[in-house]
Amino acid sequence: MNFSKKNHEHKNKNVIDVSKKVILSVAVIAALGLTSCKNETKKETETTTTEMSKDMAMTDLSFGVRGNCGMCKKTIEKAARSVDGVASAEWNRTQKRIAIQYDAQKADVMGVQEAIAAAGYDTEQIAADENAYKNLPDCCQYDRSMAMNQTDASEAAHEEHAH
Repeated sequence: MNFSKKNHEHKNKNVIDVSKKVILSVAVIAALGLTSCKNETKKETETTTTEMSKDMAMTDLSFGVRGNCGMCKKTIEKAARSVDGVASAEWNRTQKRIAIQYDAQKADVMGVQEAIAAAGYDTEQIAADENAYKNLPDCCQYDRSMAMNQTDASEAAHEEHAH
């Protein structure tokens, strides 16, 4: 009888040990799950806030830039986007005008024009670096007296008629 009582006590102890391990495992998994969900929610909130503040700080602006061809377009836009805070740059070959979108807290217009001038292109306010201009490919060496910031024909026609 003594033997069966010990065996029964041993089984009960094993059941209690296994139960404790199962409960502990479930508690750890639940804690990890809750912590993971909490962090994901926090990250989404931070991202949304950051995106909203970026939209609020963006400024759109355009100004004249001399150039000739598709290679000029690539170089001018690349120079403008190299300035920290510039989100987009689109140079219009016909109008000789670049439209930029930038964060006014990180970049300023003069900094963008300086970067473009350093790449060899005249802007409305800054003449191109002479050495950079001379190192441009032949097709990119524009007439330095050409007009900039032109309106296209459809804009000019629209301005002529009365509203």
